[in-house]
Amino acid sequence: MERNYFYLLEYSDKVIDIREQYPLLPLDDTLLIAKELGLKHPIDPKTKEPIVMTTDFLVTMNNGTANMHVARTLKYKDELMTERTLEKFEIERVYWEKREIDWGIVTEGEVSKVMATNIAFVHSYIRLNDIEGFDQLTSVEIDEMVVYFVQRLMAEDQSVKQIARIYERDFGMPSGSGLALFKHLIITKTIKIDLLSKLNVEDIVQVKSIQQDFSEKVRAL
Repeated sequence: MERNYFYLLEYSDKVIDIREQYPLLPLDDTLLIAKELGLKHPIDPKTKEPIVMTTDFLVTMNNGTANMHVARTLKYKDELMTERTLEKFEIERVYWEKREIDWGIVTEGEVSKVMATNIAFVHSYIRLNDIEGFDQLTSVEIDEMVVYFVQRLMAEDQSVKQIARIYERDFGMPSGSGLALFKHLIITKTIKIDLLSKLNVEDIVQVKSIQQDFSEKVRAL
């Protein structure tokens, strides 16, 4: 679930920075909070010494006017029922409250597996220059290919796989480069598609919107 949540955060337009397993320091702060609440502070099971607590994600976001931090802990619903888990969360909650940072618990119901899987499918294609077939191309040549590919997607009369093969043939590109370009278009948000539905390259994909940089070029074709 943490991996899936990370993909959703990274894809979000609002997210600026993601820090995972953020340590709640200094240790004395959480020790004091635990004492004030009358709760046992987490300890190392071997040494019995207090350990530094962590929050799964500290996220920097832009709300449209300013940057803000939010702290999020992930937990499956059936794991929220234990008294000890709730005690640890209360220490964590108070820690962030004292810093005036919004803290909350995210469960599996709030993390779309389908969307996360789709993002994982395209995640490593953000840099075309690192992919065979594109490493020797100029930005102008790549732009031409993008416009061509998007135009064919917009026609909605062929599957992604069919378009990819035609693209490879027309531009003399190696096998696999067509699907690589398609994935690049999604992860860079050059095109917006429905990521809440399972992505299948055997299907015709509807493009919901096009990045402004390319929309005029596509319409001109």
